[in-house]
Amino acid sequence: MPLKFNKFLKGGSGQASVEYTILYLFLLIVIAIGSIAVWQMGAFTPIETKYSTFGTVGFSQVIPSNFALYSDTENLSLQLKNNAGDSILVDQISADIGDISCSSDPAVSITSGGIIYVQILCSGVSKYSRGNYFSGNLTISYTNLRTGNSGHVSMGKIWGNAE
Repeated sequence: MPLKFNKFLKGGSGQASVEYTILYLFLLIVIAIGSIAVWQMGAFTPIETKYSTFGTVGFSQVIPSNFALYSDTENLSLQLKNNAGDSILVDQISADIGDISCSSDPAVSITSGGIIYVQILCSGVSKYSRGNYFSGNLTISYTNLRTGNSGHVSMGKIWGNAE
């Protein structure tokens, strides 16, 4: 004796509700996966949290391998590494960190692969408390001591937390 299901599916309304339920579940899954992907890319993370550690980007031959912005002494302390193949003379260092400007003419030489420490006096650093996020552009002008060519520039961006 064949089973009669027509009694339960009069007018096909049950099939339509199942189709709508599957459609809504599928859309919900797509939205959830998309939201998780955007969250993992960091779209919902504030800038201050993204760059809470210090870092650099964009420098060529002379690289700030370590640095600190001191709010109490209004100094930008830099550790510069010479990745050029020759000895160089650092002519000028300048930094623009928001509305703070730092500048120095240290006239110090660095051997190839060498590291030096330089402190630059800045104006207006006191508005940064210890731990406040900062970011800015740093420009290092230098002369190649072997060739005597001046006007070389290594520039990039630095960011970190004030000390």
